[in-house]
Amino acid sequence: MDTLFTLQNPPHHGTPTTFCVDKTRKCWLLLGTSRGILDLWDLRFLLRLKAWGLPPYNSIKRVSVHPTRGHGKWVCIAGGTAHGEITVWDIDKLQCREVYRANSSVDAVRNYDAYRIDDDKPEGPLGRFAVEPDHKLNNALTTGTEWSINSIVVGKDNVRPDGSVDLKSNGGFIISVGADRRVRFWDLGKAEASITVSGLDVEESKPTFSLIQVSPSLTITTERRSSSPSQSQKEGNSTKKRTTGRPSRQAFISLQQEKLLKNHLDAIMDVALIELPFAMIVSVDRAGCINIFA
Repeated sequence: MDTLFTLQNPPHHGTPTTFCVDKTRKCWLLLGTSRGILDLWDLRFLLRLKAWGLPPYNSIKRVSVHPTRGHGKWVCIAGGTAHGEITVWDIDKLQCREVYRANSSVDAVRNYDAYRIDDDKPEGPLGRFAVEPDHKLNNALTTGTEWSINSIVVGKDNVRPDGSVDLKSNGGFIISVGADRRVRFWDLGKAEASITVSGLDVEESKPTFSLIQVSPSLTITTERRSSSPSQSQKEGNSTKKRTTGRPSRQAFISLQQEKLLKNHLDAIMDVALIELPFAMIVSVDRAGCINIFA
């Protein structure tokens, strides 16, 4: 095979980490870098059109075209912004349209404005990282990298119960995995239908998902963990234990072992979706364990 052409991305934008290509006409390429910068290339004329940064400039892990909205001009991005967030950007207007926020206890609304890198000097990104090292950039809604999202996969929910394909369906989804060892299914049509596929502890309740309209052009879908049981619930549980007797230690150990077999024990690094012969989610963690969910 011969090299047809070469695209040279500005080195001061960071190391390329991921990219996606226009699905319909194959006329543009969007490149994400380790410094939280996105570069848009025109594949017809081999020109770099624009570049913008996503504060606080964390490494961009995955870029995918939105499966249902934006007419091919919206992209789903894991990384760049705060840890534990997936953002959807309009590459034409450079606006953030949707935010999917994992493990949030508050409805913190912050600024999602893009930083135009082309308006900055070449030493701008280098100077910013020299003054603010990586560990100082992880101070948004969560601390550290505990909830960083490492990979996403998007798709359209257009399969009927009988197995036929509905070409007019507008349903879509995002599957995300990360360092918190959880696999999440984000329903793009109905936020309340989103679920945590894997990663819940034995005594942990299922989280809830809700959507808020922050502005006419921005929506935020938030995952909230269930609060700790109330005092009355604790008293009711203690009364029940006294009347029914102490639960079997063997049963509790068996339940723990079952959860350990189903859940990942280390950070999940990547995820894939298999659609045939039936839908399956494949996830792999840092320890080398591969789980398949159907």
